[in-house]
Amino acid sequence: MMKKSKVRADRFVLPIATVSLLAAGVIAPSTATAEEQYFYISNRSTDMVAEVFAHSVDDEARVVLWPNYGGDSEQFRKEFTTSGWFLLIAKHSGKCLSRSANGGDTGLVVQSTCDSSQLTQQWRPRQVSKTSNECSDLNQCFGGFRTVLDNKWNRYKCLDAANGKAPAAPAKGAALQTWPCIRKFSDWNVVNQEWELVRTQDWGTGPTVH
Repeated sequence: MMKKSKVRADRFVLPIATVSLLAAGVIAPSTATAEEQYFYISNRSTDMVAEVFAHSVDDEARVVLWPNYGGDSEQFRKEFTTSGWFLLIAKHSGKCLSRSANGGDTGLVVQSTCDSSQLTQQWRPRQVSKTSNECSDLNQCFGGFRTVLDNKWNRYKCLDAANGKAPAAPAKGAALQTWPCIRKFSDWNVVNQEWELVRTQDWGTGPTVH
């Protein structure tokens, strides 16, 4: 599989909305809504993406890691709540990416009926930066960061691909879950927790600054 460049680009930026001025009898009200922007939730170690399993529209349908084929069950739009937190809403079902209500301390990630008051449905990106202590040779030490997705229900739990073989990359079909967040750039399980929200129209074009 060809890997994308590791040059970083911050893709967690709210797309610019087009503001339309309506004049009676000139512009129809239906044209006032800007086209919704959808994203793939891409795992950096595999280039696979989050998908609602079997295109289900049911509550509590699990979400897995799967190769990107452009399906609606792999596409999510952001709806912001407060302080940079947002819902991730599946295109095919209109339901939200959520930590399961039936989970324990570390729960499966599923889709459920959207409710912006539910902390389990709110996500926010956070950068984990590389430190000098993680460099084997300070004369050849380059900076960098990894982007994780925090879940608001528990600030210490992040979106994670289940993978008992890390640091090997997670496998196709790995269940998504919330798991204790990596604490440093070089943690053993970074392959499970490094994510990128890629605009659907940008998939396969390489890093792009928005």
